[in-house]
Amino acid sequence: MVLERNKFIILLFFLGFIFSCCANEELSLSQLNSLKEKYIIQIQEDDNLPVSEKSEGIATINSIYSFCKEMACTDDDFYNPYVLEWISSNRKFAGDNPDTQYFSFFIDPEAEYEIEVSHDNVFFMEITSYIRKNDQNMISNSLVVSDNISKIRLSPNNNSSVHMKLANKDYMVMIRYYKDEAKKISPKPIVKCTNRPGKGKKVYKEKRFSLALSLFESLYQSSVLLTEQMKQEVNDYVEELDMDNSYVKNLYPAKSNVYNGAFIYIPKGKYLSVKGKINKNEYAAFVFYNRWWATPFYNREKTYLNTKQLITDEYGNYEIFISGENMEKENTIVLDNIENGILSIRSIFKEIEEPVLELKSLNDK
Repeated sequence: MVLERNKFIILLFFLGFIFSCCANEELSLSQLNSLKEKYIIQIQEDDNLPVSEKSEGIATINSIYSFCKEMACTDDDFYNPYVLEWISSNRKFAGDNPDTQYFSFFIDPEAEYEIEVSHDNVFFMEITSYIRKNDQNMISNSLVVSDNISKIRLSPNNNSSVHMKLANKDYMVMIRYYKDEAKKISPKPIVKCTNRPGKGKKVYKEKRFSLALSLFESLYQSSVLLTEQMKQEVNDYVEELDMDNSYVKNLYPAKSNVYNGAFIYIPKGKYLSVKGKINKNEYAAFVFYNRWWATPFYNREKTYLNTKQLITDEYGNYEIFISGENMEKENTIVLDNIENGILSIRSIFKEIEEPVLELKSLNDK
């Protein structure tokens, strides 16, 4: 009888644990949903935003929500990791580039992993591990993957077969692809745990939900704050941005990314001339983002150019034409009915020469 009673108590405890986990997950999902609705209402009630920009804002928020929900709710463990793809044609945020793909997975830093990657259509690849310190995501280690390596080994141990060392508090790894053809989708990297510690770690859903919530808030709020700073100069560059932005600490920096850019306003009947000089052998991307730092969602003909597409003269001089209508010129970026946003100039490791921006009349083209 005592044995049966003990079994019954254990069963009750187990069921109680399951119900508790489900309740916590429902509560966390409710928090994510509440945050999404809060930001959508903010945009809907902003009388300074035209309808087209409100639609862009809501689409961006839904993208961030989709990503954070997938990050929080995916069932996996450290030894059978789930590879999360950040950006797609319909899920865009945080300065997405059409010619890049980002992937991430959670790790046990005491385990060893093998990442199988594809170099087809990929001209640059970076793998980064992250540590959480003082509630901030910081780069722990970084590796630029040469095109003759298709299997990358990560380990806490240093030996000749290890490509990147894991530190004892690393918790996430990101893989960044830069592609030759933006529209060609590269397959997800395949990640295998090749050696796990004797006493493995459990995944705590509460931590992932907490991370997803803070990331949701940071992705949205940091884009709003950065845009407000850049709006101090319209169609020109702000000399110095205030980097005291508490939301940035939850984002994931990369050693290779170098940014420049400006807040632009192009009313009907005008276009923005972007003139500069560039080395065509060095990568740079000129990208238009909505004010929430996502490439536009609706019926956009062409909203970015990289150096592989950019037409220059023999000396590397170029002119980009940005307008709400197709000017039928080379190097054209078309915004349709969006008049405000960000012109971002993104390069790898080295900042390119800053182009000259000038608003002109379409009658003078």
